[in-house]
Parts: sequence; C-alpha cells; structure tokens
Amino acid sequence: MGISLKSKILKDKTLKGKFQELRVYPFILSLSRYSKMIRIKLSTKLSLLTSILMVVIISSLGVIFFVSERNLLINETTESQIRLIRSLLQVGKDSWTSRDPLIGINYVNTIKRDNKSTVYVLLSDAKDIITAHSDSEFIGRKLNAISVQPKKEIQHPVVKEVLHKNQKVYDILMPMFVGERFIGLANIGFSAEIINQTINTALIATRNRILLISVVILPVGILCALFMARLITKPIRLLAHGAELIGKGKPETKIKINTGDELSWLANKFNEMGDKLKELDEMKNDFVSNITHDLRSPISAVRSYIKFMLAGGIEEFKDSGEENLHRMDKDLARLSGFIDHLLEISRIESRVLGLDKKTNSLAKLVDEVKTLYLPQFTEKNINFTAEISGDVPEINFDYERIMEVFTNLISNALKFTPSGGSITVTANKSQTEPNFVQISVLDTGIGIPEIHLENIFNKFTQVKTSVKVKGTGLGLAIAKGLVEAHGGKIRAENLPNQQGSKFTFTLPLTGH
Repeated sequence: MGISLKSKILKDKTLKGKFQELRVYPFILSLSRYSKMIRIKLSTKLSLLTSILMVVIISSLGVIFFVSERNLLINETTESQIRLIRSLLQVGKDSWTSRDPLIGINYVNTIKRDNKSTVYVLLSDAKDIITAHSDSEFIGRKLNAISVQPKKEIQHPVVKEVLHKNQKVYDILMPMFVGERFIGLANIGFSAEIINQTINTALIATRNRILLISVVILPVGILCALFMARLITKPIRLLAHGAELIGKGKPETKIKINTGDELSWLANKFNEMGDKLKELDEMKNDFVSNITHDLRSPISAVRSYIKFMLAGGIEEFKDSGEENLHRMDKDLARLSGFIDHLLEISRIESRVLGLDKKTNSLAKLVDEVKTLYLPQFTEKNINFTAEISGDVPEINFDYERIMEVFTNLISNALKFTPSGGSITVTANKSQTEPNFVQISVLDTGIGIPEIHLENIFNKFTQVKTSVKVKGTGLGLAIAKGLVEAHGGKIRAENLPNQQGSKFTFTLPLTGH
C-alpha cells in the first residue's frame, strides 16, 4: 500500500512537471521569437558598447588606484617605523657614549607622546637591562624574551608580531653597536589596531574620492559615447538613405560625406555607382529610342509599299511592283541586321558563340572589306589605305566573325570621319606579344572623349559628340566579344594632337 501510494505521488509529480514544461516551453519559444524580432540600432549598440567599456576601464583604474594607494600607505607606514627605530638607535648610541641615560629617557618619552600608534618604546644595555622605557616602572628591569639571538648577528631591523597586554603589536627590534661592540637594543612596539585603522581611514577617503570622480566622469563619458555613436552613425544613415533613393530609381542622388575616412570613400563610391546607373539608364533610353526608330522605320516602309501596291492593283504592280519589292527587301534586310545584332550579343554573353576557325588570309579579308565599303568611301571622299606587313602569315580564325569585327570598326570610323579624311588598316606581328598579330583601324575623325575610353566597348554605349549618328550601341560590344572569343584583346585610344582615333585588336598566330 505504501509503495503504491509513493509511486502514485511520484507519477503525479512527473505529470505535473511535464504539464509545467508544456506550459513553459511555448513561452520560452515565443520569447525567443520576440527577441529575434527586436532590431537594435547601430548607434544604440555603439553607445552600449562604449558605455560598458568606459565602466570597465573606470572600474579597473579605480581598483588599480585603490590597490596602489593601499600598498603605498603600507610602505610609507613601514618606512616611517624604520626611520623612527633608526633615530631611537642613534639617540641610544649618543646616550651610551655620553654616559647620560636621561637623553634616552627623554627621547623615548617624546616618541611615545608624538606617535599615537606606539604601545611601548625602550632602550636596553648589553646585559638586557632596560635603561629607558616609555613606562618608567620598567626602567632597571631585565628585558625578557629577546627572540632573535645572537644579538651581534642582527644587522637590520627585525619586525615580528607579538601580543602585549592582549593586543596585537608590531614589534621592531634593532641592535646598537659602537664600532663592533654590542651596547644594547632599541625596541618599539606599534599597535596593529591603530595602524590598520589609520590605513583603513585613508583608504576609505581614497575610495570616496574614486567614487566621486567616477560619478562625475561616467555620465560625461556616456554623453561622449552617445555623441560619438551619433557622429559615427550619421554618415551611415546618410549612406542608407542615399542607397534607398538610388534603389527607388533616383541615380542622380548625391551623398555628401566629408569625414575624410573610409565612410567618405564609400560615399564617393556610391556617388560613382549612381553616376554609372544614371549613365546606364540614359544608354538604355537612347537604345530603346534608337532601336524603336530603326525597327519601326523599315516596318512602316514595308507596310506603305504593300498598301500602295494593293491600292494600285495589277496594272500598278506591273509598273512599279518590282522596284517596290527591292525596296522592301532592303528594309527587311536592315530589320534583320538589327535582330542579328541582338542575337549576337546574347550569344556572346551566354558563351554559346560557335566559331568556324580555318586558316585564312588577313590581306584577302581586308581587300573584301575595302570592296564592300568602296561606294561609301567614294561618296564621303574618304581615302582608305591598307598596310599589311609581309611577315604576317595566314592565321587561324573564323572568317565571317572577323569580317564582322572589321565591318563594325570601319562603319564606326565612317560615321565620325569627316569628308576628305582617311581610314587606315594596318596589320603586323605584335612587338609586345610575339605569338599574336596586331591589327589596327585608324581614322582622322573627331576622336573619343577621354572619359569614354574605358567604357566604349560596353553594351548600349553611344558617345555623345557634335556628330549626330544613329545606332544600337552594340557594334563595339560585339566586336570585343568576337575578338575575345578568338583569344585576343581589343582597345581604343586617341591619336596624338587630336588627329582621330585608333582601334587595335590582336589575334593569335596559327597554331597558338
């Protein structure tokens, strides 16, 4: 019966514990979730961290100062006691030399009167007879219990803790010598209670000063911490606000932080990013405008021709139908070219560009380019020159792709070279890269603004100049992608004295 009852009680306690656990666990879980929802500001974190650091530093300095003050007081007290025993020793020697015990008695009484912590002061002779004592009843009596023997071997003050009339006393003993002759002892007893009380009183005063200084410094330090935290986080708030505005589609936003540190550098980078985003946005708008115009124009022309031919009937078609069909074919070819550009840049970026590399002649390719653009050279009175070095061998490349690179570069040169100018194509072995051939397209056009040289090969980039031209902004990006797909490099530069621009690309020699 007892065992059964005990088991029931234990079972009930277990069930109660589980019930309490079931009640407490959801509370802990909800508290944990709530704590995760709390977001402490950076300024608050910095203020708390700085305040805690100040409390730790002030507390540590207070402890260090308190301990140092305690050790200093103990050392000063000990040194004062040693000086006192040495002065008594000297007076004892003078009293023995002059054979005048009153000198010693008077000085012993002076020490007892002027030092409240002294319990007894005495001088004894070589036979341990007390010759001077702060209590005159002991004069002439024999000194008891000199624990340090032999006396002649005592060269320094000996400090020991003894009981005198039921009170703890620090007893300092020192032998007296005249030459090598032992003449007696100098002995002073200091009350341990009074000394400790004096030290404790001084330490309490020191502690109070430390607390007072801490009470004054700590609020000032916390205020400084709050100010510094605000000073540090203000630029961060400006950066966050600026980034938010840029994210909302305001790339012209400028973040002004002139702290001269990393935050200022970061703000400048944000501003540069905003400028680039603004530039990209303008490029996108220009691209959309240009591509819309270039796509709409041929479509509108084709629809106009179709409507014209439908309205004119069979007879009208016999007269002008063939000519209109040629015009529609030309417009559709333009439309197909734009679409090809878009597809080409997509293939380049997706790295799915297939190359049909064969051994080909650069000289032959350049002659074909010249023939292709001869009507335009003649129309604009452009002098085209090709300078292919004799040491350039046939190399391995995709003929149609490199033809596309040339057509993009030559078309670009034609757009910006005024009537009467010249375009030159050169090819020779690279002096800096022996395994590559270097091809350049030079023109005497208006050149490229220096700020655009770095991003001239980016998608949709169209340099705004005095010469108004239409285009997709994809030609140079495609040329760069095709050259790099062959393992080469491409760059742009201005010719000296603003004599035009120069586009240079490299292709690996056959077998490399």
